[in-house]
Amino acid sequence: AGTDGNNCTASGQVTVTINQLPNVSAGNDVEICEGETTVLTASGATSYVWDNLESTESISVSPTQTASYSVTGTDGNNCTASGLVTVTVNQLPNVSAGNDVEICEGESTVLTASGATSYVWDNLESTESISVSPTQTASYSVTGTDGNTCTASDQVSVIVNALLAQPTITVNGSELEASTGSSYQWYLDGVLIQNATSSTYSPTQTGNY
Repeated sequence: AGTDGNNCTASGQVTVTINQLPNVSAGNDVEICEGETTVLTASGATSYVWDNLESTESISVSPTQTASYSVTGTDGNNCTASGLVTVTVNQLPNVSAGNDVEICEGESTVLTASGATSYVWDNLESTESISVSPTQTASYSVTGTDGNTCTASDQVSVIVNALLAQPTITVNGSELEASTGSSYQWYLDGVLIQNATSSTYSPTQTGNY
């Protein structure tokens, strides 16, 4: 009630309406792998502003490490509230296909991957180790997946060395002489002759050399 200078009084009434704040959500926390992108979507209001100043309901983010993002939502009554979401960035597995290998033509070798929990090779085998018998130098790649379903790949080369030509033995006076090679080992009737490792050999007894 109010009173004026003439001591007259009158009353007035006002109604105050309290609007509830909007129930703003930035969405559930997310896990991604390093290098991936995810979309964050806000809800609970009519307009939004994210902490990166984007004013859309959804934003696309590609953090390089675990980060949190907040959004402020405004409803039709111009009331505001905020929400927070965390994007966890999982590192990629350190996948290795092993060291490069050298084999001779016709041989096999076993390739073994490491650094993850499951593997798929480019020949579609899904085991940690595979046996390969390339006829010429070749590369093999493997993709490994870890417990966070993050993947990485690596490659290994298998170098195939050609076989030497069938060696020949010629008689040169009292010596036997082998065709050109990089190392030598002489045998008598199939038995290794100790210290006979040069390109020539002087036989001391009858037999097959």
